[in-house]
Amino acid sequence: MLVHQKQATGELIINNNSTQYRLCFFLGQLLYAIKETHRIRRWQRGLKRYCPNWVIDNSQLINSEIWECELLHQGMIEGRLNAAQVKALVREITQEVLFSLNPYVSSKYQWRTCKYAKSESTFYLTLCPLEIKQILKNCQNLWQQWQDMGLAYINPEFAPVVKQSPSVLTKCSADTFLNLTALFNGHYTLWDIAFKMKQPLLRVGRLLHYFYQQGLLELQTVSDLPIPYKCNLQIKGDSHGKKQPVIVCIDDSPLVGKYLKEILTPAGYQVFYIQDPVGGIATLTKCKPDLIFLDLVMPNTDGYNLCRFFRKISTFRKTPIIMLTAWDGWINRARAKLVGADDFLAKPFKTEQLKEIIAKYISP
Repeated sequence: MLVHQKQATGELIINNNSTQYRLCFFLGQLLYAIKETHRIRRWQRGLKRYCPNWVIDNSQLINSEIWECELLHQGMIEGRLNAAQVKALVREITQEVLFSLNPYVSSKYQWRTCKYAKSESTFYLTLCPLEIKQILKNCQNLWQQWQDMGLAYINPEFAPVVKQSPSVLTKCSADTFLNLTALFNGHYTLWDIAFKMKQPLLRVGRLLHYFYQQGLLELQTVSDLPIPYKCNLQIKGDSHGKKQPVIVCIDDSPLVGKYLKEILTPAGYQVFYIQDPVGGIATLTKCKPDLIFLDLVMPNTDGYNLCRFFRKISTFRKTPIIMLTAWDGWINRARAKLVGADDFLAKPFKTEQLKEIIAKYISP
């Protein structure tokens, strides 16, 4: 309130043990809230939620300490953003930053006078004391609920990841495991996951807590995304280009994966090699293969169980699966058919054999 009364312009810098927060004020009103940890992730989520069609031109970006405000100002000048979008984005980022301050009761505060350029859009960027008061109240309520639900040990900026253990497969259904590995793969924070799932943070936290208590997940830190003005936010792609068929090879031998890549890449296929079948489920889901080569004998599991597992998942129910093995016999072939395999390729195989069996199901 003192900052508002004095109509001060500058930054309130808050330091705790490891993180710095900067609350930027313009004439006593909050202009922007910054937490350096995951600053870009926070910005990108806000853009996707409130400005999904806004494409930022890198040549016009300004390298400023609060470059987010410069970008928003530019977007409004160009007529690409409206006041409601800008205010909603700033409000959400502020709320997330202030929420992360809740666990820290002892922090050091410092005021630094700064000069921010006055613009017509400043009015739409700043938050008045009443708005800040409401945001603080929302943060306190959310933090209280977070604690009451036993989630205080979970930092929403941590990334959950499914434990890479075959025993995990026995603790949940195939579809549940697939959904877990698609989002809980160590690449997304809880904030990211809540956004992707279009669910409140509390609900995602409760879901994570359940699976964490079951021993299915672990939490780890994750790095921030590249800074926006160094990357093109416009998604480029050749809508007329022909998609390369994707082939995945799941085999504990790197030599097999290397061999397939050397043969099939020049032939017009995209080839992904997965050595650890459990840890590679997320990769498998992401690349959406047109065909899967599956080794029959592996250290922690076997091709039969994996094939049966894949056939329970709608995503891979109709994907051609070809078993690879040095143990070529009618019993193995019959068993492979029973669990849902489409074909069988005996090791060692020749280049022509490989191409012929692929051609039965897909073509480059």
